[in-house]
Amino acid sequence: MLEREGFDERIDHRSLIDQGIDREPTTHIGPAGKEMEQRGNLSDRAQQNRDVQAINDELQRAEAELAKSQERLTELLRLKAIADHASRVWDDSERPPNQPLQPEQAPAYPPSQPSAPSGGKAGAMPDDISKQHDDADQKEADRIKKAIDDELARQENARREGDRLQNEFTAADKRLKELGQLWRQAQEHRERLIQQARELEEASIRYERQGIQEQGEKEARKNPVETYIKVQDEAVETRRQDRIYEQERRYLEGDIRNPHSRYVQTLHNNYDWGDPYQSLAKVAIAEHAAFRHEQDTLSTEIANTPDAKLAAALEVRRKIEGYEYLALTGERIAVQSELITGRTNSEEAVRMRGLVNGKDILDENGNKIGFEDGYNQKAQQLRKEYRDLQAERTAPQKEQAAQPEAKPERAYRPRTRRSGRDLDDLIKQQDEAQKAKEQAKLKTNEDERKRQEQKERERRERDRDRDR
Repeated sequence: MLEREGFDERIDHRSLIDQGIDREPTTHIGPAGKEMEQRGNLSDRAQQNRDVQAINDELQRAEAELAKSQERLTELLRLKAIADHASRVWDDSERPPNQPLQPEQAPAYPPSQPSAPSGGKAGAMPDDISKQHDDADQKEADRIKKAIDDELARQENARREGDRLQNEFTAADKRLKELGQLWRQAQEHRERLIQQARELEEASIRYERQGIQEQGEKEARKNPVETYIKVQDEAVETRRQDRIYEQERRYLEGDIRNPHSRYVQTLHNNYDWGDPYQSLAKVAIAEHAAFRHEQDTLSTEIANTPDAKLAAALEVRRKIEGYEYLALTGERIAVQSELITGRTNSEEAVRMRGLVNGKDILDENGNKIGFEDGYNQKAQQLRKEYRDLQAERTAPQKEQAAQPEAKPERAYRPRTRRSGRDLDDLIKQQDEAQKAKEQAKLKTNEDERKRQEQKERERRERDRDRDR
């Protein structure tokens, strides 16, 4: 078909080896790799193709140099044959007068004739033309012999240089292997020292805990009732501190949008039981649009906020929501890859879960040398930073609000069950207030989403009317 349409390109389904082509094959890049290259990012397959193309170019240059060397060698062999023939002609010219020439050694010029006798004297003068031919042949033979000697000397020097470079390369490779062995030994020694330090630390902690436990058992044997009350008070205090920490965390992280709630809202508004696949695509598009809208809103708020601490907190919040959205999307892509390929360890699933949950960093021998954080770890670290920023921003307000209500310190009194129930009621009230606040916020977001959808429908109707 290409030939019929006038194109010079040809397509062959066979491999390069079957076609008799001596070069390395390239890999199909695909639209994703091409898009990455257009954005200025490096694609692994494109880089591999560039490396293969460089190898093929080097191989082509080597083949061209080999062809030139063969042509040069053929020319030198031809000149050597000419020189050998000239040498044989020269040897025949010096043979005795009574020895006849061989047929294949006959000269290409006519033999010299004796000069005519003059004045009764018979002279045997050599032919000048024959002598000139002999001198020219001798010079040509010397020139060709010199050229052959020079070429052989050049090839010998090249061979010696190649042997020297090969020896240097072998020595460098041996030295590199020795250094690699020393490095691996040093790493193993370092790992052993770290393991020993960890074991010593764990043994010290166990010894300390054992001593504390023994001391507590002694105290409990002395006064079991007081020990029981103290343990109960510590348990209540621990639970109270945990509740306070959870409430504080919810209060400080209350503005961070949960990616699951965003997905649930878009799923509720766009999923159609009659057309699941297309509606899921609409859900993904709507979810991404909502995420981009929230990110743009945060960026605008950051740009318009005069408070530097508030701007820093908003920027950390924007990054947290971004990492959590990437984590949720990456997990969905991994599950889709498993469903499509029918394997739980497909290449795309393993890659995406490594980006989401982190992955081990291995050396050239496959040994673990570190850990690369994923989206979840980065989001957790940023959440701690966000809580610190929020606490720093709200600390002056809390101090100012708490100052007029300061009360005198009271003596310590063991807490009873009733005080624990009162604390539970207080925490329950705080939870209900937080839930009411979140519901009000969700309602506000729902109203905003409905307004955005109404604007989008109006825009589509205007576009449709304009097209009509």
